[in-house]
Order: sequence, then C-alpha cells, then structure tokens
Amino acid sequence: MIYIFVYHAILYMKKLKILIAIVILILIVLLLFKTVPITMEDSNKKRNFDNIIIANASTSFQRSGDIANLDIFLDKLEENQINMETSEYYNVTPSFINENSTYQIFKDANTGNTYLLYEEDIYKLGNSRDGDGVISFALADFNQDGMKELYFSYTWDTGVYRTNIAYFDAKDKKIKGFDNIYFKDKEVILLKIDDMLCAVEAEYTEHIDKVNFKLSSRNILARITFENDEIILKEESKFEK
Repeated sequence: MIYIFVYHAILYMKKLKILIAIVILILIVLLLFKTVPITMEDSNKKRNFDNIIIANASTSFQRSGDIANLDIFLDKLEENQINMETSEYYNVTPSFINENSTYQIFKDANTGNTYLLYEEDIYKLGNSRDGDGVISFALADFNQDGMKELYFSYTWDTGVYRTNIAYFDAKDKKIKGFDNIYFKDKEVILLKIDDMLCAVEAEYTEHIDKVNFKLSSRNILARITFENDEIILKEESKFEK
C-alpha cells in the first residue's frame, strides 16, 4: 500500500513539474511577444491615429493684423533682390500657426506670391502664376521628428489650371512637393477630418483679392499620410474603407 502511495506521489510530482514548466514557457513567450519592435505597418497605423496633425486650416483666408515681422520680411526680400515695385505684402499667418510654431507667412495681394519667414531666412511657397497662389495651410509632424511640417495648397496655371500640395520640412529647411498628384481645374484646401489630413475639393464663396477670400469645402480627394518611412499624398480611392 505504501509503495502504491509513493508511486502515485512520484507521478503527481512529475506532472506538476511539467505543468509548471509549461506555465513558465507560456510566460516567456508572452514576454517576448510584448517586446517585439513595432513593424512599419503597425507604425503607420499608429501615426495615422495619434493626433499628429497639430492644427488645420479653416475655409477662410485673410490678412493678419500682426505686422511685427513685416519689416524683417521686407528686408529679407531686398537682401535676396526680389522685385517689390508692385508688391503689397501682408502677414497672412493663421492664428493656429502662430500658436503652434514660429512660422511667419507673407503674401502679395497683387501677384499671390507667398513666402515663409523662418529662422531669419525666407522660402517661397509654391507658385502663383495666373492663380491665387497659396490658399490653405496645415501643421503636422508626420515623420515624428519633433519639428512640425508646414503643409500648403496653391493654385496656379501653366496652360492647365490646377492645385498642388507641398510642405516645408523644418529639419531639412526645404520645400518638398508631391509630384505624383495634382488636381486639375479645382481649388483644393487642407482640412483635418477624423484625425487625418485631407485634401478637400473646395469652391470660392467670396473673393475680394488674393489675400481675402472664403471657400466652402466639398468632398475628400486625397489624404496626406506616412508610409514606408515617407510622407506621401495618397488618393482617397486607394484608402481601405
């Protein structure tokens, strides 16, 4: 009888050891899974839904009352030998850009030429030939480098009226465009919709001059997103519904 009891006790201990070993193995696997680096696909999803769009443009465009940096800007134009004979420049920096960055934006009411003043240098934003030039702005940090990019859309005409979208990369201090997409015969503005930065078709509801106008938004045409370590403009039809 004692032998039978000892025999079963040994079997029970062996099973218990196996069970403990299995539990320990499961815990190790779970710990390893938890520390696996985020893949690029997962990273893209995280970036899209973490409110990385700091602020977005409204559907109105107007002169700012801020003239504090206007003289500095005009001096920079002169330094760069940019013709100002027929120019009428205004500070058009939206309040959300003032509140979230050090960017200052100036636009000529006559030609639509638009410049960014940033860290004592000026950068021309887009093109305004036979168009209104820049018509909307947005701020975002899609590449998560801690420096907000300045996004903008602009209308111009080279035989085909169009809107293009580009952005200023504060880290590289360069204007970067999206050459893969432009919007023919349309005004397009940038708006934050459902935590995404969208290129939205628009139409003028009021137009006084190139620095005073209003637009109404219509349908989404494309979105700016971050994929494969690159900021891209992607047509709306290519997003999963």
